[in-house]
This record gives sequence, C-alpha cells and structure tokens, in this order.
Amino acid sequence: MKKKDPRPAPVAFRLTKEQQAKLKSLNPEQSIYLTAKQIVEKHLAEVA
Repeated sequence: MKKKDPRPAPVAFRLTKEQQAKLKSLNPEQSIYLTAKQIVEKHLAEVA
C-alpha cells in the first residue's frame, strides 16, 4: 500500500470494494476476500 495523501484513499476504497464483490462472485472462500473485507472495515473505521 502506498502512502501519499488521504485523498486517494476513497478511490482505493472504491476499487477495493469492487474487487471485493468480484472476488466474492468468483471465489467467496478465498482468504483474499476476507482480507479485503477487513481492509474495507478498517478504512470505514478510519473515515468515520
């Protein structure tokens, strides 16, 4: 993960959310999906 400005964070969050949906549709049992979910939750916590 690259640390630049807090502004691109929402963009990365949206991309991660889309990728999460794709990973869930393709392989919901993959640990990557769980990791993405955790990242999304952490990001939401930071933004909130």
